Parts: sequence; structure tokens; C-alpha cells
Amino acid sequence: MSVEAGEHPHGTCRREITEELGLDLPLSAVLAVHSLTPHRPGLQPETRCPGEIRFVFDGGAARPELSRD
Repeated sequence: MSVEAGEHPHGTCRREITEELGLDLPLSAVLAVHSLTPHRPGLQPETRCPGEIRFVFDGGAARPELSRD
């Protein structure tokens, strides 16, 4: 998933959850931010976006009513 121009990472996460899972989940706090420097030792040549920043948001606990049959 990638952030679109002018889109906030929180909005990107919500959009992707809706597109991929068909769910509208409330997201709260950022749990982690990870940056992948393009100069990191051992970086694989096939890495799509060296220098990317990854955000992990808290989407809450999975609930049975969210399951899709």
C-alpha cells in the first residue's frame, strides 16, 4: 500500500482496510514507525522503495462479527 499524494498515513490505512477487507475499522494510536534507509546494509536489490517509511496503527482486537464468510 502506498500513500497517495496529499493523503495522511492514517487515511491511507483506513482506505486500504476498506478496499482490501471491506471493513470500516476505527484506528487509534500509531503503534510503530519504521524507516528503511536506502543505505541500510543488506538491503536487497529488489526492495521496491528503499527509503520508505512504514506506519503501524492500532485497529483494535479482532471480533467474530467482523469475519466474512
